[in-house]
Amino acid sequence: CGHRYVLRNSGSTNSRDPNQQSVAISACFREFHTFLYSLLSPADRAGAFTLSGYVDYARFKVLWQNKFERDPKAVKLYGPDISWHVIRSYIKGLSADGYLDPEEYREQPEKEQTVSQTTFATIYEKTWNNWYRPMCEEGQYWDDQDLARRLIETEALKPKYPAIFCDEAQDFTRLEMEAIFRLSIFSDRRLTPQELNRVPFAFAGDPFQTLNPTGFRWDAIKSAFVSKFLRSLDPACQSGIRDLNYQELSFNYRSTKNVVRLCNGIQALRSVLFNIPNLKPQTTWQYEEASPMPVWFEKG
Repeated sequence: CGHRYVLRNSGSTNSRDPNQQSVAISACFREFHTFLYSLLSPADRAGAFTLSGYVDYARFKVLWQNKFERDPKAVKLYGPDISWHVIRSYIKGLSADGYLDPEEYREQPEKEQTVSQTTFATIYEKTWNNWYRPMCEEGQYWDDQDLARRLIETEALKPKYPAIFCDEAQDFTRLEMEAIFRLSIFSDRRLTPQELNRVPFAFAGDPFQTLNPTGFRWDAIKSAFVSKFLRSLDPACQSGIRDLNYQELSFNYRSTKNVVRLCNGIQALRSVLFNIPNLKPQTTWQYEEASPMPVWFEKG
């Protein structure tokens, strides 16, 4: 389906049927949740994983508010945003071997702890153990972490895909990365050290476009990628590769130059206020002279 192939064969009677090409291309591009859900057994889809029981962040927030919103202490200490982040990223999403408890959280590297140990312990007890966990384990509700865990447990993730490209990588948990790794044909093969940097995994992400609130840090995600993919493919570190081939994109293709200048100013302020020294300004791709200036209105 490359453009050269299409151009070369566009006038040939031996070219593929356009409908067949469309079907092939559609099969290559899938929304992550929908794709994983399609791998469940019919019994699971009709049983513990009915669509009516699916919980995303929006639904979790509504459920949380129905349960806790009248408790001012709950809103302050373990609101829906931070609770969802902790449950999704740590308690349920860190490992396929079980749920992460406060003691195990304390043992995590400091750079991978995005909330305090006190906050984690509070959410673990109040939101998870006393409320959300029973509803999930009784089969009333399920979320994406339950889905990934079930596919791993039932060995439904087959190593059949030679190349994997993932957008919105900032939203993956370690559990979901385990699922992605198992889908790669190379997860089932022995590789020589010189072959490791040719394994076709590609991940693209933007920390400011995360669908799941609170606590995102690219260093933590990057560490998770390294832990899962590099160490799984090269446990003895024979290749000498210690990090991903990470490239930060510096051009802004979407916004006009004046909007980019404003955003760079905001990012500079963030860098100072929150001690994020590695934030860099973007360069606009558009240089039209007549681009409008951003306008600020004082609230009346």
